Amino acid sequence: MAQSHHRKKHKEHLQHFQHRREQVAGISKKGKSTWPLAIIGGIAGLLIVYLTVGSNTIGIIAGVVIAGAIGYYIGHRMDTAA
Repeated sequence: MAQSHHRKKHKEHLQHFQHRREQVAGISKKGKSTWPLAIIGGIAGLLIVYLTVGSNTIGIIAGVVIAGAIGYYIGHRMDTAA
């Protein structure tokens, strides 16, 4: 039976593949929560401002922008911490 795990070159190839896989996995994890939290924050801001202010257009737009910015900031901090 072949015992390829005892060959030196085979081990180096596996270590290189494992190192490359870790680098690719790190790239794909970035930016996964920034935009979803910004959208959720914007929707939450829309609901809160609409229920408190009413149908004031400027107030609703300001609430959506502010809450979306807060959601984006929280998501960005979560991504950099991970």
